[in-house]
Order: sequence, then structure tokens, then C-alpha cells
Amino acid sequence: MKLSVTLTICLLVFSSLSISESNGDLEQKEKTREFVNGTIIEKKFVNKAGKKLDFGELYLRTANQDYFIKLSECPMEKDDLLMLIGEKCKFKVAFKEGLWDTDDPNVQSRIGEYVTILAIL
Repeated sequence: MKLSVTLTICLLVFSSLSISESNGDLEQKEKTREFVNGTIIEKKFVNKAGKKLDFGELYLRTANQDYFIKLSECPMEKDDLLMLIGEKCKFKVAFKEGLWDTDDPNVQSRIGEYVTILAIL
């Protein structure tokens, strides 16, 4: 009986530790802040079924890849960025990794590398 109680307590402790670690992995992680040259582009949103929807999302195209722009973390308005679509500019950015759509780890969201535009130079 004591053994089963001890095992149950150990199991609860280890499971709570693994839950807190997995939630910690979903937190936003800033990788670097730097200046980059790039172009803001708009891509159509594609849902999980592969269907393109009627609205687009903004990405920063650099020489290496396209980065999703998380507008909720940008100090400027979306309209300011929309005016720059297709123009080459220099940006002060923060490269991050984490949830794109929401900061709530209990809500399904796209996850991966993204960029926050801090300033347009």
C-alpha cells in the first residue's frame, strides 16, 4: 500500500514538471535584434485544409527567407506597413521564435520563427 502511494505521488510530481516544461517551450523567445534590409510582402492566408482565404498576412522578405510579421508586437500600425509593400527598406527588427497568432498556449496557433519590426529606417 505504501509503495503504491509513493509511486502515485512520484508520478504526479513528474507529470506536473513535464507540463510546466512543455508550456515553457511555447513562450516567445527573442533570438536577436538587428538591422536588416528587406521588403514587406503580403501572402494570402492558407488554412489547415490548404484553402487560400480572402485576407493576407504581412511578411518581411530578406535575402535568406520570408519571416511572418507579428503585428501585435509591432509599435507601428498595420496601415504604416501596408504603405511599404514592395519597397526595399532598412528595418530594426527582433527575430523571435514562438506562437504567431496568440500568446495563449492553450489555443491552437502556428508556431515558429517570426519577426517584430521595431523601426523603419
